[in-house]
Amino acid sequence: VVRTSGTALPPPSDAEVPELNRRLLKYQDLYARSVDQLPRPGRTVTVTLGMNDSGNEWTLNGKLASDPMRVRVERGETIRVILDNKSPMWHPMHLHGHTFQLRVSDRGGPRKDTVNIKPRERLSVDVLADNPGEWMFHCHNLYHQEQGMMGTLGYGPAPRGGGHTGHTAHTGRGKRSGKRPARR
Repeated sequence: VVRTSGTALPPPSDAEVPELNRRLLKYQDLYARSVDQLPRPGRTVTVTLGMNDSGNEWTLNGKLASDPMRVRVERGETIRVILDNKSPMWHPMHLHGHTFQLRVSDRGGPRKDTVNIKPRERLSVDVLADNPGEWMFHCHNLYHQEQGMMGTLGYGPAPRGGGHTGHTAHTGRGKRSGKRPARR
């Protein structure tokens, strides 16, 4: 129920909302315009979404954010990332600095920057590496992110020191690094 003011009255408890009984939109129903299709990928990388036995730590390829998983790309390449959710939870996976194309059929799928992955589901997304930097890739369930489900998509060799310093530490064009400039 959405109220537009503090004085709006809630609907009666027996109110019917016919829209809630309709068919739900699925990713298979969506596709990008032909001009927005990404080139076919040259290689495939699998990213496994998992949970440690403790139940309090969420992982990408078995790694926590303290030692983050890094998917290396080269500028101009398109890669397919298979997101393999081995966990019992939904994960809205989000990539900073890029959109990707969800591959749900022969005609492709929608362009997005976040995709919901159901428990025990595998989805494929294609990413065009066209925005150099170290970009955060994480679960948008923030407690999953805080408990480890955060990695990077990075261009070329990994920066010295691992290159991962937090939410604003991307170095893509036109973006702030999250650090204050040095005083002169």
